[in-house]
Amino acid sequence: MLEHFNNAVTDKQLDFLINEFESLRSSVDFSDRYFDGQTLMWERVAVNKYNPALRNIVLQMFNSTGANLAATETVFFVRCYNPTAIHVDVDDTSPGHTYMIPLTFNTDIKTVVFKNNTTLAEFKQLISRHSKIPFKPKHNLSETINMDHCWGAKPNIVDVLELDGYAEWTKGSIIKFLRQQIHSSSNFKTLGLEYKDYVLCHSSK
Repeated sequence: MLEHFNNAVTDKQLDFLINEFESLRSSVDFSDRYFDGQTLMWERVAVNKYNPALRNIVLQMFNSTGANLAATETVFFVRCYNPTAIHVDVDDTSPGHTYMIPLTFNTDIKTVVFKNNTTLAEFKQLISRHSKIPFKPKHNLSETINMDHCWGAKPNIVDVLELDGYAEWTKGSIIKFLRQQIHSSSNFKTLGLEYKDYVLCHSSK
């Protein structure tokens, strides 16, 4: 289930995270990169390796929402250059949540989450079926939020999935949902943004 915690991170904490983000970028290569073909989608670095104390501070922020994350969880700093299409954050049936702290603030940037819980293999089957025989739309999400990067044809696959909700990238917010939930970013490139930054944790529970 999507949860959006407003005012969960203070301005002082955000300034600290942004400064630490830029400091790490200036000294460390964000070498964990994901490409879609030749297009760089995002790059990230595991904070744990370079600054365990910072990792613990971030986990405390996530735990302020009622989570109980172990000190061994991995925290990432992420710079996203292009919106990722619908996907899941796990490839098996293990439990866990995705936690995000936006470091780019714009209410027109949205993380859209669907109620559909699935493994990676089941997700690929769903995409394949919709490609051959499109499902009947359940709503018109694609008419209200720019999700054209998710599906080039009509009906857009986001309109056939069962919507859980969406979280706007407001200052001081924390976003949480199950790793098995299908989700996507809105197309923030249409806002004229070169990239968006955030803090990420894929928890084990």
